[in-house]
Amino acid sequence: MEEDLDSQKEAVPAAIGMEFDSYDDVYNFYNCYAKEQGFGIRVQKSWCRRLSKEKFKAVLCCSNEGFTKKRSVNSRTGCPAMVRIRLVVRRALNKAVYDSLRVDEFETIWKEMVEQCGVGDHEWLQTLYHDQKQWVPVFLKESPFAEKKRTIEAREDFDSLHSKPILKTKCCFELQMSRFYTKEIFRKFQHEVEELYSCFNTSQVHSDGPIVTYVVKERCEGEGNQREVKKFEVLYNTEKQEVSCICGLFNFKGYLCRHTLSVLNYNGVEEIPSHYIISRWRKDYKHSRIVNAGANSDEVDNRDQWSACLYKYAVQIVEEGAISQEHYKAALLTLEESLKKVCLAEEIESRMVPTTSQRSTT
Repeated sequence: MEEDLDSQKEAVPAAIGMEFDSYDDVYNFYNCYAKEQGFGIRVQKSWCRRLSKEKFKAVLCCSNEGFTKKRSVNSRTGCPAMVRIRLVVRRALNKAVYDSLRVDEFETIWKEMVEQCGVGDHEWLQTLYHDQKQWVPVFLKESPFAEKKRTIEAREDFDSLHSKPILKTKCCFELQMSRFYTKEIFRKFQHEVEELYSCFNTSQVHSDGPIVTYVVKERCEGEGNQREVKKFEVLYNTEKQEVSCICGLFNFKGYLCRHTLSVLNYNGVEEIPSHYIISRWRKDYKHSRIVNAGANSDEVDNRDQWSACLYKYAVQIVEEGAISQEHYKAALLTLEESLKKVCLAEEIESRMVPTTSQRSTT
């Protein structure tokens, strides 16, 4: 009985759009199908994840695919039969995470996904499941995201102002930006600095007055984790110290790419021009805005301006106070003392201003 079922399964022809649970399942299926048709198969190409070594794309072909230079009994005949496969590892996962409306529903769908896909021993999925209350939406419905986000931002601002990032190179650009950028933006910019090593050649190809065109060659990761050389065109205005790359990273992200850094370095520039340090990425951005807002507080003469100015200071106290318990205690004490002073000022003001009856008598 089992043999009959296996033979029926092996006879199923390969077709575009078929889905399998794993690479091994695809290979076994096509191997059985090929035997039924009278030919053998081999792996022509395969691509694996760099870290996990998991195959995410492969081409399985007939063992007689291609041609051999020497004629022999077993020479290849150029058979075109092949199948292309690619990893598609997330549909079931997305259903469990984003379609679940209740906790028990999530648990049920997750269990079904693990059993059907045979991924019960998958380390990454096990880690995700262990931390489910921190990221799965159904567990976070009652959480005040706005307050959490504000607290996280305040903590990151505090870390940026009061901690020094670890430098990974001796590049002058990295040292410069460590003094200006917030922790998160500096981490991203630091990656560009680290990748400078992959830009192995910078050459001038054209000049038009102060505007010089360069080509920067970079070894980039291509298909199958193989390195390939790409060329990036960079324009540099020597008078205005303006630089732009065809990759467009600065326009998209707001910090210079490795290619523009290569050109600046090539021209002996030791500091990134100030017009490429965007204000919103500076670690002192919020503090400088509040200081500037209150710099001319004596000139504020209407209720709307008073409210706006006070609100900015109050928000700053709240954000800083939410960083830790010690910050919270200090902020709370400050607010309580400030409230007492404001109430006292109101009481003094009420004593100084004459009432209507007093005015009429006078």
